Amino acid sequence: MSNKDERSLLTLICSALEDRKAKELVVLPLAGKADFADSMVIVTASSSRHGRALSDSVVSALKEGSIYFVVEGENNSDWLIIDSVLVVVHIFSQAARERYDLVGLWG
Repeated sequence: MSNKDERSLLTLICSALEDRKAKELVVLPLAGKADFADSMVIVTASSSRHGRALSDSVVSALKEGSIYFVVEGENNSDWLIIDSVLVVVHIFSQAARERYDLVGLWG
């Protein structure tokens, strides 16, 4: 995928998250830092229901775009991960976001 494709994918994902009122959205570029993705998107959900709604919104957008993805943590209300190969989305509860501090680790 080209940089333009990655930007389009980021725009698609961020729009899906913003449509569902994701909190504290951060996009971290990972190129040169990690081999598993080029970008990481981190958001906070206000509740487990909100987290599922955020995940559903991203999954729906990826399906519409025929983009391959894997979801992890569907049974966990603290941390959901959506891996679309180039972009990895982390949906955290506030407590989990503070505990794991991915922004501090990768930012």
